[in-house]
Amino acid sequence: MPSFPPFINHLFTILETPINHPYIRWSSTGKSIVIPNQHMFTVHVLVKYFNHGNFSSFIRQLNKYGFSKVRNSLSGVHEFRQEHFIKEKPFLSRWIRRRKGSGVKKRVEELWMKYNCLSKEISEIKRKIGISTDEYGIGRNDDVNNNGSERNRNKKISDVKENMMGGNTVYEPMSRFDMANNEDVDDKIMINCEKVCDMEWDGKEM
Repeated sequence: MPSFPPFINHLFTILETPINHPYIRWSSTGKSIVIPNQHMFTVHVLVKYFNHGNFSSFIRQLNKYGFSKVRNSLSGVHEFRQEHFIKEKPFLSRWIRRRKGSGVKKRVEELWMKYNCLSKEISEIKRKIGISTDEYGIGRNDDVNNNGSERNRNKKISDVKENMMGGNTVYEPMSRFDMANNEDVDDKIMINCEKVCDMEWDGKEM
């Protein structure tokens, strides 16, 4: 028999041993292998030839060597085929090679690249959120400062009013537009103060 991978050699040996046929055998076409009963195959074949009773591990080995599952109409029957694993043409098995993990490696690399991209996007979003928060804080501080300045101006106006005699003094009213302009407010205050002083002087002369 030609030299094959160890797993394929084991498989040929098992299939050529008549005592194993109740548990694993060639299909009628000789192009696939049939396992009628999973439990019986595990007990009488796997433990004997592979030193373990893990049927799933055996299936994974088949998959690594290019075997694929064949749909079988009988319940509980497992059937597998590989294009180069044929009963009457064992020489074709020399073309059977164990699949490398290149597909898995490639997938891991793709996932890693996606992870890096997502990490960068998340960092950028966090940076933008931080800038927005800072801008909001600055805006709040400006509002507080503006409100404080406006309160100071209002206090000046209130002081002028309190100094006016009898409440009959005529003074220049201040609009919000005036209050928005520091020079205008100061001018208004000076004008009102002058009027108060003039009226006080006139009162003394009277």
